[in-house]
Amino acid sequence: MREILAFNGSMLREIHRQRAYTPDWESIPIIYSPYIQNGDVKDSILTFIRHEFSEYIDTEDRIHTPPRVSPVTSLMRRLLDIAIIWGVERAVASFMRAKEDNPCLAQKTALIEGVTVNETIDGYDGIKLVRLPSSSNQLPPYLPQSVFGISSLLFLSATLLVVDCELSPSFRNPNSDKRQPQTRTIRSMRAPEFDADMFCKAMSLATNRAVDWPAQWTHYAPNELWHLKGSMDAVSLDHLPPRYQLPTVSSQDVAETRRLYEALVNLDTRVRDKLRVPISRWVESKRNIHPGVDEVIDLGIALECLYIPDNNDRELNYRLRLNSARFLGNSVEERKRIFENWGNYMARARRPCTQACCVREAGESRKN
Repeated sequence: MREILAFNGSMLREIHRQRAYTPDWESIPIIYSPYIQNGDVKDSILTFIRHEFSEYIDTEDRIHTPPRVSPVTSLMRRLLDIAIIWGVERAVASFMRAKEDNPCLAQKTALIEGVTVNETIDGYDGIKLVRLPSSSNQLPPYLPQSVFGISSLLFLSATLLVVDCELSPSFRNPNSDKRQPQTRTIRSMRAPEFDADMFCKAMSLATNRAVDWPAQWTHYAPNELWHLKGSMDAVSLDHLPPRYQLPTVSSQDVAETRRLYEALVNLDTRVRDKLRVPISRWVESKRNIHPGVDEVIDLGIALECLYIPDNNDRELNYRLRLNSARFLGNSVEERKRIFENWGNYMARARRPCTQACCVREAGESRKN
């Protein structure tokens, strides 16, 4: 294999010396394309690949994987990439795994917003929180690269939620009547149906902070043969997280997060749906660094969803005051005080605002 690869060793050394973002050999196939000088050898390799993967190749000489359809030459190039970067033995092993249609190893990764960790903490087996380095030349290879339009500065000292998983099947028969979708299996014995969104909500409750994941992506094992377009899918970026001093999550916080997460996911479906809006509104109330009107609105909606019965639009004021007092008060006197305070608050909330902007809006509304 080494004799048929035409690749300049000085280029490899230059890439290794100048690496500024991804300190890993995975950057090589993005920049350079290996080729085979000997045409007969190239034809022999392609013939061998076509024979071994014939059930996955269509009449137009394209090989089918669940995510996409690619020319057979892409599979040959991927095989050469692995041989150059990780060695011939690794390329042969990868070829055999792909031929046997074994699941592809991958990591579902989410950028965490709202908290940080000082060290790697296991949430479950195969699920962990990872603190990234503060230097760009030390960032790991499983981060989105600049081709996705994301700066490496976004990841400096950031925290990731990394979930180990498997994807199958690796290849797809193009003659099958039914297109077989690729399934994702989480490699965790304790949390095989892990819900990252629910885990972040549980961490919000455990840390009294708004914890979210504004970006996520899937990183594939770099030496897998089947992923023909590189080692990463496109990034889903909801928004850029603000950069400010974040509280540190401890192993005790993660243990409490696990307890709350398991309590939430094991609830009756009806109860969990009932709690979805209150928890989301509570998290939103913690998102604003400077509390104000929005925080009060979010908390008010959360309390209404918790304490006002469904399908009951009468006596909402009384029901909210009564149920809140019963739940929050530890004594008769304290419950009475909460009941009265809620009444005063809701009376003020219904009172017309005398500020100039509100008076002007109310006048315009009456005119319309």
